[in-house]
This record gives sequence, structure tokens and C-alpha cells, in this order.
Amino acid sequence: MKDKVLVIEDDPEALEKIGRFLQKEGFEIFLADDAETGLRFFDEYQPDMVITDLKMPKISGVDILRKIKFFSPYTPVIIVTGYKDTDAAISAIEEGALDYIKKPIDLYSLLPAVGRAREIIRRHKENSSYPLILVVEDEESARNRLIRAFQSEGYKVLFAENGEEGIAVFKNNKIDIVLLDIKMPKMDGLTALQHMRDISSDFEAIILTGYGDESDAIRAMRCGALSFIKKPIDLEQTFATIEKAIHVLTLNRSLKYRSRELEIANEIIAMVTKDKEIYIDFGHKELSSTKEFAEKLLNVIPLGLMVVTENFEIVYVNNRLKDLFIQYQIISNQTIDAFTQIGICLSLDEFKEILTRCFEKPVGHIEFVQTGRYSNITLTQMIHMVSGTKQKVMILLMREERKR
Repeated sequence: MKDKVLVIEDDPEALEKIGRFLQKEGFEIFLADDAETGLRFFDEYQPDMVITDLKMPKISGVDILRKIKFFSPYTPVIIVTGYKDTDAAISAIEEGALDYIKKPIDLYSLLPAVGRAREIIRRHKENSSYPLILVVEDEESARNRLIRAFQSEGYKVLFAENGEEGIAVFKNNKIDIVLLDIKMPKMDGLTALQHMRDISSDFEAIILTGYGDESDAIRAMRCGALSFIKKPIDLEQTFATIEKAIHVLTLNRSLKYRSRELEIANEIIAMVTKDKEIYIDFGHKELSSTKEFAEKLLNVIPLGLMVVTENFEIVYVNNRLKDLFIQYQIISNQTIDAFTQIGICLSLDEFKEILTRCFEKPVGHIEFVQTGRYSNITLTQMIHMVSGTKQKVMILLMREERKR
């Protein structure tokens, strides 16, 4: 059974655009062009997720959010807002919205928001059709054997007889895992995979190969395939490969959605600290209890935290980074080498240039720097009090590429 999404949007073009996108992602959609209709549809169809415009006549998106959360607190709600209404969108998140997207609507930015909502929906549903597998195989007996095997394990399966058909099925469905024969009529598996990657990167591919096709399979893996299976097909090996694909896909999606959560946190910090100076004084004796509390708080943050001066001196690291950086007092090539151990890949010159640029920004400014596929650094400038003297410092929040 498909997850149901209610879209409430008074802009017809935006409503249609979101609706087409959600249909392709595999949702059952209900479209409402005003708030009253949207609330009636919510009562009638009980959707799993709601996407609503923030500003509408008569009833606002925030009022819709409050009503939905009152009757169904676990229903994810995504807000659609104007380009300059970030503050209002963040206020909606504080009211319980899961995420927001800005107009003009970028479907690429909508995907992580919908993905996060899907995670929540799946956690509240005992029976899930995940993953949806597409089998693209021209040999009928091999194709039917795979379909029966996957269906017997409870997987939902679609199929195609050649690469061209496979692309058509892929375009119209939210596919999680693709099994592609490397050699097929009309279009081979490698070409089909490349076309699918142009459509979406949010899936895993497994290549089916015959005898002597290993070089083609390796080329396919260089194009993004996860693994390959030799014919005749060993079902035990196939199921193990499918489980591996599910694990990799879930991990990649989770990391991508967590990145979006961090971006939202950064924007909330930016709104709270906007036009304000924040003073930190760890030297004052009367503030010792405050210092202890603050250090405990900094040490439970699930991110590495470092404080650096304008002269690139390291004045503080929390427990998450202490093992790597406690012996260093200044940003140098040695500290850069330590950064690479947690997947933060920047040269010394690049790192210093970023710090210098951020110190030129006003206090409270937030900057987000991607340093790896999933690693990143968030920088914000604050004021450090040393024996009553103000000193500018840079707070760096570091998300690691991988666990040490």
C-alpha cells in the first residue's frame, strides 16, 4: 500500500509540480488548492504526510500545522515558504513542522525533506513494502525466477524485459534497488544504468553477468553499481547482495537526511544569534559553576567542537576531538593531518582562508562548509572574555565523515 500525501497549496503551478514529483516518488497524492479543502481532505483521507504552503488566505499554514499536530502528532508536516520567509519557516519548525522548502520550488531540495518524512512514516508502520526492486532481464526464465524469489521474501518487485523498458519503469516509480542484466537487446545494462543515474542517484544497482562479462561488470561498478552477480544465479548470494544494498541505501539516505537536519539547526542558530554578541568568560572565578555546566553541555554535543582565535590558536576542544587535537595549540599541517582522520579534507591554506573570511563577517554570522561527501564544518564567530578583555573567537562544529 502506498503512503498517502496531502498537498495544500493555493498556487496551481506549485501544486501541480509537487503532485507530479510525489507521484513519481511512489506516493498516493491528494491535492487541495485552499486550506478549508485541505483540512477536509485530512479528516477524510487520513494522509501519512502533509505538505502545506505557509501563507494562504483565511487559514495560514501554521494554523493548519497546529490542527494536524493536535489530532495526529506523528504526521510529518513539511512547510512551503517564500524565499525571504526563512524566519517564519523556522518558527513553524518550532511548532512541530518537520522541514521546509522555499519557492520557487526546487524538487532536488524537496527530496531530502520527503525522505526524512518517509523514515518517520515507516517507523510507524509495521508492514512496509521497502525495498521496491526492479528486475531488468531479457531472459524470461531467469527473470521469473528472480521475481518469484523476491516476492516469496515479501519484497515488492517490478520488471522489464530490456534496458529501454527498464528506464521507463524507473522514471515512473520510486525504485530502491535495480538488478540489471549486462547484455540485453535494444539497450545494454551499462547504458541503462547511466540513464537511470541521470534521473536519480537515490538507488543501488546490482549487475547480472554471464561468463566472461567480468570486465563489463567492473565498468558498471565504476559507474555506480554496488556489486555484480554471475549467472547461473545463486539465490542465496543474491539475497545476501540485496541485504547489503538495503544496508548501504539506508545508511546513505540516513546520512543525507541528517545533513538536512544540521542545516536546519544552523539556520535556527543564525536566527537566534542574529545581530547579537554572545560573551563567554571561563576565567571569572564566580562563574566556575557556569563553566562546569557549559563544558558538560559542550561535551555531550554529538559533533566535534573547536574554538580558534584570529591568530589560529586553538583555545578549546570538546571531548569528541580531544584525543586528536589536545596536543596542538595552533592550526598547522599537523592539525590538518588530524582532520583527515575524521574525513575533513582541507589544506592548511584553505582552512586558514575560511577562518580569515569568517572573522571578517559580523558576530553571529553562520557559515557552512562542505569538506567531504558527508563531513562538514559549521563556523560562527563569538566573543571570548579573558580577564575582562574581549577577544574574537571562531566556534567550529565538525561533522565527521566516519567514526574513528
